[in-house]
Amino acid sequence: RQRDAVVSDETEDPERAFYETHNFYEPRGEAPRNVWVNPAVGFGFELLPSLKLRRINFGKLDARVDSSDLGGRPVANVAFVVCEACGQVHDPNAPASPGRPPRPRHRPSCPGKDRERFLPIHLYRELESEAIRLVVPVATLHAEARLANLRAALRLGLREFYGGDPEFLNVDTCDEPCDESDHARRRYLLVQDVVPGGTGLLAELTEDKGAKLRRVLEAAHDAIRRCSCQSRQPAVKACYRCLYAYREQRALHLLDRRIALELVEQMLSAFDDLTQIRTVGELGIGSILESELEQRFRQLLVSLGEREGFVVEDLGHEQLRITVAGRSWRFHPQVTLGEDEVLHQ
Repeated sequence: RQRDAVVSDETEDPERAFYETHNFYEPRGEAPRNVWVNPAVGFGFELLPSLKLRRINFGKLDARVDSSDLGGRPVANVAFVVCEACGQVHDPNAPASPGRPPRPRHRPSCPGKDRERFLPIHLYRELESEAIRLVVPVATLHAEARLANLRAALRLGLREFYGGDPEFLNVDTCDEPCDESDHARRRYLLVQDVVPGGTGLLAELTEDKGAKLRRVLEAAHDAIRRCSCQSRQPAVKACYRCLYAYREQRALHLLDRRIALELVEQMLSAFDDLTQIRTVGELGIGSILESELEQRFRQLLVSLGEREGFVVEDLGHEQLRITVAGRSWRFHPQVTLGEDEVLHQ
């Protein structure tokens, strides 16, 4: 065909391009099953018999354009510009590439060359299948980095648990507004079976109060803790034996075994005291916001050690001793006091 005849690959160095792609999720149909939560930790999980994924490719990434808010996230105002007659993609903002001819605006046989009518479009696909939704103990504090580490750790745990990479299980993050705060959002990890309709594998992970899901997280914790990269010189925060993966290429700079271990340990501790509710979307995040506020306060206290006259000692187990002008105070998070108790230090 003439269309095939004009397609060529004249260079051994093809262009690499990144695109503005976003996933949007919507639970459908049946009510969630196997719903278990731990409000004190801010963790829970449920099986969604049907979750609709809508994946939109808005266009090529371009740092020069403005963005709009869509579903609580900034999305660049980009699009694929195509000829309405022949469908040839045309990038009006593409800079000239030395040694490369300019990309044609039309196919050779395009009947609309003289009209020059172009349309902005987005690419869209959807999939409906079963999924596990986990609400995680992350709200606002370093949310991007902590979610990236949780996502990578869960992928690692699934790989370890099944003895290989289950490529048909897609791990992603999403969020939604919550009542407790105008700016904080309820954060989720999603594990979706990309086989349309699902294979039934995810249901097994949530049965018996998530016994197998717990084993997945334990496998991730063990793999990170024993990974040989922690003794490398020069030091590295993670490697391809643990958290790094091709699917995390845009977040590699955020991955850190210390952060991943801390978060996985939090989630594992939640399994000891699970209760049932209707859906994890009803789980309040007040305990998460309180914990993050406490972490911010601790970081502020640690920074005082850089000032003259302040001595800040790390006592382990998140405890600090702050000494100023010969007087000392001890910081100990989450201290529970009875009605008749007074803390002396």
